[in-house]
Amino acid sequence: MKTFFIIFLAILAAATVIFGGLAAKSRLDNWNEAKNTCLGEMYSMSETLGGDVTDGIKGAATYAEINVAIRNMNKVNKRIDDLQRLLVSLLENKPFGLPLTKDEKEWLRVCAKPAKESDLAKKIRMRYAGTEYLIPAEFAVIQ
Repeated sequence: MKTFFIIFLAILAAATVIFGGLAAKSRLDNWNEAKNTCLGEMYSMSETLGGDVTDGIKGAATYAEINVAIRNMNKVNKRIDDLQRLLVSLLENKPFGLPLTKDEKEWLRVCAKPAKESDLAKKIRMRYAGTEYLIPAEFAVIQ
């Protein structure tokens, strides 16, 4: 009876280790899928920005057509900025604290800089009572 109990506990321990390993692999696979989806969408948006939108501006004849093309370009740029922030967040939070690969480090270096610059570009410097503040542009009232 004692031998049966020991073997039973060993089988349970092995099953726990196997299921834990499968759960860890699943988590890492989900992270990789999210990263690759983000990169794919960024590349797709960059191609859209490079081709379709700029062609719309070049071929536009009226102010309204140019305005629509510029609005579309701004939407694409905003989406790319959002994707860069998402990619930086994903890369900074790799599961289990695993080290980044060489390519992932390069993507982090490239995407982190524009994300910080675009955050600063959306803020306006305000001076009040001798102190300078950075506030989001949507809250600024410019007179």
